[in-house]
Amino acid sequence: MKKKVLIIGPVPPPAGGVSIHINRLAHILKPYFEIRLIDESRIPKPGILNIRKFNVFGYLRAIGSSHIVHIHSGTRSLKYLHIIVSRLLGRKTILTIHSLKKGSSAFKTRLDGWIYSLPHLTIMVTGDFSDRIRLTNQTLVKEAFLPPVFEGEPALPEAMAAWVNEKKKLGYQVAVANAWRLDTFKGEDLYGLDLCIDAVQRFKKEGKRICLVYVVSDLGGQLDIETYQKQIEELDLTDVFYLQKSQISFVNLVQLSDIVLRPTNTDGDALTVREALFLGKSVIASDVVQRPVGTALFKTRDAASLAEAIKDQAALTTKQAGLNGHGQTDYGKFYQEIYSKLN
Repeated sequence: MKKKVLIIGPVPPPAGGVSIHINRLAHILKPYFEIRLIDESRIPKPGILNIRKFNVFGYLRAIGSSHIVHIHSGTRSLKYLHIIVSRLLGRKTILTIHSLKKGSSAFKTRLDGWIYSLPHLTIMVTGDFSDRIRLTNQTLVKEAFLPPVFEGEPALPEAMAAWVNEKKKLGYQVAVANAWRLDTFKGEDLYGLDLCIDAVQRFKKEGKRICLVYVVSDLGGQLDIETYQKQIEELDLTDVFYLQKSQISFVNLVQLSDIVLRPTNTDGDALTVREALFLGKSVIASDVVQRPVGTALFKTRDAASLAEAIKDQAALTTKQAGLNGHGQTDYGKFYQEIYSKLN
């Protein structure tokens, strides 16, 4: 009989780094375990228990009937809840920490360290986290990236694909970036859309053939996307800046691109970066955290630094070698082994 594994966290749509990780993890492990999900996203899906429905009995039954509970929540309070309930119900518990924001109070940091030590195993997606939080349980460092499942990816919107292909025919280097939604961190644009607009404005003034596609999956963020659209139009950048206002298959867009950007001002082990390297693309990211080997860095929240990094990468004639040697079998084996050890 297969072990029952309950995975808790956001399930796409909308697509974000954690929700895509969960979707791919479930796909990889289905042949070996009975996978069930508890969804934390704002969009309910048929047949999947959603934490926002406040079905307490269903929630407790899902955890209590599982052999292993694997928690991927991004919200501190939900992580606390799932860990404590899972341990009280005697379930084998794994926590994956996908992000750990800087600047928390000493009390919150100590409380995190205590509660995040309660699972039988805590996985950190980057070794940087161990410098900010002290855990007493077993810990592992494992990047969040899992290989894309291309057969499940929808085709790009025709208008976007046509725009990108036309620019490539005209000799443009195509840079791409994305945001789950337009939020702020410490009062600044979290995903750096403002920096991207600034950089493209510089390129146009200098006559550089570099254009940019920026994708925002969810329009419910703190910042108004129409304000950015108006800015792009007022700066006369619509011919070199494409702002996509809905969820698409970003991995398919990456395949069409030349350069992939991650201009965030806080981060974990970003899926965008790992995925782009895997696909052999030039990758530029902010220096806010340690990035994978092969990533070009720019100074966080510095538009001039971002623009220079993009120009440097556009001038290169070779692309990153990528990480194509790592297939789904390798990643599946890692999780099979850690799940099997929790007896």
